[in-house]
Amino acid sequence: CAFCRNNHETKTMYMSHILKDANGDVVCPILSKYVCPICSATGKAAHTTRYCP
Repeated sequence: CAFCRNNHETKTMYMSHILKDANGDVVCPILSKYVCPICSATGKAAHTTRYCP
C-alpha cells in the first residue's frame, strides 16, 4: 500500500494490503479510518486533504 509506505508504516503493514480495489474504493485499513476535515469523506471514499475533490 503506497499510502502506508509513504507514511513510514512497517513493511509488514504496507505489504499486507493494497490502497484501492479494482473499483477504486479504498481498502487500506488506515486510510479508510481517516475522516477528511474538508468534506468528511471516510471509509471506501476516504482521502487526505491533498486529494479532496
